[in-house]
Amino acid sequence: MTSTNSAEQSWVEDFLLDATDLETLYNYLLEKEKPVGINELLQTVIFQRSAAEKDKLQANLQGDRTIYYPRNTYEVGQELVFPALEFAAGKVTEISTGSNPDLDSFAIIHVAFETLGTKQFATGIEDHTLNDTDASAMLQSDLFLSDPQALLDEYGPVLRRTLESQLSKSEDFLRIKKQWFPKELLVETNIGNLHLAEAVLDMSGGGPLKTDELIPHIDLPSGDPELLEFSLNYALNNDERFDEVGPTGEVLWYLHRMEPEPVIQTPLALIFRHEAEMFDETELTDHLENLVDELADELDYIEDPEVKTDKLRIPVTFHHVVSGTLPLSRNIAHFFPTSRVSPRIRFTIVDGNTGDKYSAWVVREKRYIYGLKEIYEKYVMEAGGFVTIGHGKQPGEVIVTVAKRKTGAEYVSTAYIKENKLVVQNERQRLSVKHMEELVMATPDRAGILDLAKKYKDQSRSYKQVVLDVFRALAAMNPQKHVHAMTLYSAVNMLRRTPAQPLFAELMERPYFQHVGDSYWIHNPKAQEDAQ
Repeated sequence: MTSTNSAEQSWVEDFLLDATDLETLYNYLLEKEKPVGINELLQTVIFQRSAAEKDKLQANLQGDRTIYYPRNTYEVGQELVFPALEFAAGKVTEISTGSNPDLDSFAIIHVAFETLGTKQFATGIEDHTLNDTDASAMLQSDLFLSDPQALLDEYGPVLRRTLESQLSKSEDFLRIKKQWFPKELLVETNIGNLHLAEAVLDMSGGGPLKTDELIPHIDLPSGDPELLEFSLNYALNNDERFDEVGPTGEVLWYLHRMEPEPVIQTPLALIFRHEAEMFDETELTDHLENLVDELADELDYIEDPEVKTDKLRIPVTFHHVVSGTLPLSRNIAHFFPTSRVSPRIRFTIVDGNTGDKYSAWVVREKRYIYGLKEIYEKYVMEAGGFVTIGHGKQPGEVIVTVAKRKTGAEYVSTAYIKENKLVVQNERQRLSVKHMEELVMATPDRAGILDLAKKYKDQSRSYKQVVLDVFRALAAMNPQKHVHAMTLYSAVNMLRRTPAQPLFAELMERPYFQHVGDSYWIHNPKAQEDAQ
C-alpha cells in the first residue's frame, strides 16, 4: 500500500465538499454532457484540489515575498509567507516592542492575512524552533498533497462513500443506479412521454424492459444516448406507475400494477402481526438462541454470516411452501440480487435439477423471495423439505435445487383440520424430498389449514391461544406428551406467522410450559389452572 503524507491523511479525515468542489463537478459534467460514475467524480475533485493548492502556493511565493523566520526582522509593508500556516501570505501592518523577562529584546510584527485576519509574530529571536524550518522540504512532503493518485489508491473506498453521501444531500445532483448528473441539465420529459412508456410496457406484459428499449417509442428529443437514458430513468423513477426492478448494475422497468399479486401484496401466510402480549424481549437460554440461529427466520435478528458460502442448504417451512416463497434471511441474502433503492427486484431462478428457469422477485422490504410455486409443485414440497441455494452462472440468476429422494413411505407428523381444530398425527406418508426431521410436516389438507388460519385472523384469536392450541395438538402424538421447540415453530407457522424468538420466549414465560431437557417441552394443565 502506498504511504501518504500528513496532508493526505488530513484530507481523508476532513473531506467535505465546498462550493468550489460542487462548481468543479457541475462544470465537469456540463463538459462531458453525460452522466458519470462516482470514481470519475472523486478523481476530478481530488486532482482539482491538488492543482488549486499548487496554484495558490505558487501565487504566494511570487514577487518580493519573503519566508518568515523568527530570527529575522521585518518592515511595515513587507509581504511574508508562513510555512507553519500552509504557506499563507500576509502583509506586515505594524511593529511593536515585545516584552518577556526570559528573553532578550525582540519585536512583534502584526500581519494581515486575506482569510486569516490579523495575527502577531515574534521577530529578532535567535533561539526558536521555527528557525530550523526547511521550507523546501515542507513544500515537497509535509503539508501538501504531492501525489493525489496515491491518496485515491489508498483511501479511495472511504472517500467514495463520503462523496456519495454528500452528493446525495445536494439538490443539484441526481443519482440513478451508480451514475450522477446535474438535475437542471436533464433532457426534458413530459407526461405524454410517460404515457407512451406505460403503453409500451403494457404491451410487453408489464416488462421488464431496458431503458434503451423504451426510448425509440416515446418521442424524446435527440441527444447523447447515455443522457437520454439517465433523464428517462429519472422521470420513470419519480412516477409511481413504474418500478425499477433490475438487479445490481442493470436498469429494468416494470409496470407496478402488472407485477404478480404476491409481489405487491404480502401473502396471508407470511403476514406477521405483533401483539403486546408477545414475550419477544425475553432473554432466551443459550440453547434456544442456538435454535433461533439454526432456523434463521427472516423476521428474527441473527448475525450476518462470518463466511459467505457458495452454496447453502436450508429447510423450507409451511408458510413459505404454500406462498411459493423463500425467506430473505441474513444467511442467504447474499445469494440474491439486492438494491439500496428498489423495493422489488426481478431476477431468474434456475432449477438446479433440470436447468429450467423461472421469473422470481426479491421483495426486499418484506424480506421474502417470490417465484418458487412451480418448483414446489413439481417436487411435491412439504414443510421442512430441504433446498440448496447457490450462485447462478449468469448475472441475475440464482440456482435453487430441491433435495430429491427416492419416494418411500415413512412415519411423519401429518396435519389435518377437524371440527375447526388442528389435529396432528404420526402417519405413513410418501415424501419425495429430503427433510429436517424436527420441522417436517405433511399437509394433505392445505386448504383446510389456510382456511383455519384465516378464521383465526378474522376472530382475532390471540397469539397465546394459538400457541397453546398447537402445542396441545402436537403433544397428543406421543405418550410422553413431549414437543420439540422446532416442531412447535413449524406447526404454529401453519396457523399464525411467527418468528422463532417470540415463540421460544412464550415457552419460557408461560408457567404451564415446562422444559424437560434438550429441546423438549411439555404442557402442565395444573400450572395453567393455577395461573388462571
